[in-house]
Amino acid sequence: DSNASVVIYTQDLAAPESDHLFIHSIRGQGEQLVDGQVSPDIIQVSKKDPDTIASVTLDKKGPVSLDEASALTLARWGILLEAHFKEPQDIE
Repeated sequence: DSNASVVIYTQDLAAPESDHLFIHSIRGQGEQLVDGQVSPDIIQVSKKDPDTIASVTLDKKGPVSLDEASALTLARWGILLEAHFKEPQDIE
């Protein structure tokens, strides 16, 4: 069983010029996240400084579904994948 499932968006669709990427995270299996059945924790990370969490938006009370170290690791991977493919990525 998964502790958490995430989708990484390396570009902000609402503000493409932004230097932030977004990690949408839930506890458990990812099907509910991908299907939109559950409101995710949204973690914003600066692509210019991927060692810093800019903000976390929670639609529910309780602990965040992804710890900071894991979120920062995923953000760095997202940045590397975007650079490799030379375009924004949505990563599940």
